Amino acid sequence: MPGLLQTRRYAQALEDAAHHFYKPEMRADTFIATRMNRQKPLEGPDPMALHALSDVAVIYREVGGPEVLCEQLEHLLAMAEWPNITVQVIPYRVGGYGTMNGSCLIVDYPEPDATPGVYLEYPAGGAWVDNEDDVKRFTTMFDEVSRLALTPTDTTTLIQQHVRALRTP
Repeated sequence: MPGLLQTRRYAQALEDAAHHFYKPEMRADTFIATRMNRQKPLEGPDPMALHALSDVAVIYREVGGPEVLCEQLEHLLAMAEWPNITVQVIPYRVGGYGTMNGSCLIVDYPEPDATPGVYLEYPAGGAWVDNEDDVKRFTTMFDEVSRLALTPTDTTTLIQQHVRALRTP
């Protein structure tokens, strides 16, 4: 689940599960607050655009348990309705695909002379990639994977179906 789309409880459950990977000086509440603050550019009068691709496993893996997952999925559905946010999941039938070995955030700027970059996030921190050839590889891979993913409409339908299944006793 992309950090920009996580609920507080989902992020907390992730942190609880992976606390050994984070730097000892990084407190859980600081980690969670930082993650929530990063979401602010998605809101407001001139929001940042976000096109998120996620493996379908994020819909089914019960991070934090069924209640936390259900809350997260309902949040994801609400965010997917925003005009600046596109959400797609990559179904299992795709098999292997380019971004399976780790997540990345491709950052492009509205200014025509601004150089795009890629942020690679990992448990112990992150790395910024701005080499033009490397960024091109990431954007090409992203475009290929987005064509393999379910459409935003089919993604929403799948998430809604799973939320109903989670809510059914």
